[in-house]
Amino acid sequence: MSTLNIKFQSLLLLFMIVMLLRCLESKAASYQRNYSVHSGYLANVNDEINDDGVEISFIGKPAATSVPLKEKIFNSEISKEFKDRYEDKFGRTEPERVYNSPNKQTYYDDLYTLQGTSAQVADQKRDFGNYMMARLVEYHFDNYLKSDPAVRPIYEAKERLSQIKVEVDEVKLDAKYSLSANVIDLRARHPWFDTKITLASNERYISITRAHSPSVGLETRYLVVDQKIAGIVTKRLNRALVTSFTLSACTGDSTSSVRETLYLSGLTLLF
Repeated sequence: MSTLNIKFQSLLLLFMIVMLLRCLESKAASYQRNYSVHSGYLANVNDEINDDGVEISFIGKPAATSVPLKEKIFNSEISKEFKDRYEDKFGRTEPERVYNSPNKQTYYDDLYTLQGTSAQVADQKRDFGNYMMARLVEYHFDNYLKSDPAVRPIYEAKERLSQIKVEVDEVKLDAKYSLSANVIDLRARHPWFDTKITLASNERYISITRAHSPSVGLETRYLVVDQKIAGIVTKRLNRALVTSFTLSACTGDSTSSVRETLYLSGLTLLF
């Protein structure tokens, strides 16, 4: 009886193994790759020489449907204005701004205190940030008034009060008052040079610039209150490197800044 049971169990186990192998075989067959001819493929590459090729047309990058929000807020016009104001306040070139910044190695903090302490300079930059916010509101509010026909007369009246434009032969004269900056800009544009006079609450600048070439700029700058005159030459070497040379000297005995003759050159990496 026991022998019969052992044979029966052996046969049952063999049957289960056979069924498992059949299942595995059918499962493997379902994953088997079909190597028959598909559309676009050749069964014999020798026939490819007689096949007419089809040119592939690549789809181009879709055009932008709208201007990014950042470019709407900081467009090229207002960005250039902020850049000019910042350079008027803290230095025309990057080496000049680094030189004027107070630090532990300079004597501005402890002896003359003409440039101001680090905290005072930080306050100046915070005030400049507040000016940027006020100017952004003013600028985009003006654009709204200009674009809406219902309120455009208000914008035109404001422009007549804050801006004057005169053209004489090749010279274009422009006078503009900025409410947010409390600054008057007087500018005379000539094909050979550009003269700008800035009247601020605590400083007055006279600047004469000339673009000698697309990569070389020349500027003569006079600070009325500080009684300083400077000559600045900038040269763009490539898209990322700019070299500059500044020569400044004092023309009077003003006590608002250090009396010095400064030769300053530098190489700036743009990001």
